[in-house]
Amino acid sequence: MLNADGLIGKVVSVTKGESRVLLLTDPNCKVSALLQNTREPGIAAGVRRSLRFSPYCVMTYVNRDVKIKSR
Repeated sequence: MLNADGLIGKVVSVTKGESRVLLLTDPNCKVSALLQNTREPGIAAGVRRSLRFSPYCVMTYVNRDVKIKSR
């Protein structure tokens, strides 16, 4: 599932009147991804540390030797 900013999740079921989307920030969501500048592959996965903090997304399984630029 995409919005104007990019990937937000993946469609997990579809019926006649609706689609269910698993958000990228959900800990059960894992998708293949590429780093924008280097095109290095990895896995984007949701993380939720506790109920007090908002869920977020991390990129794992990326080659440790790749130089990553921060914004």
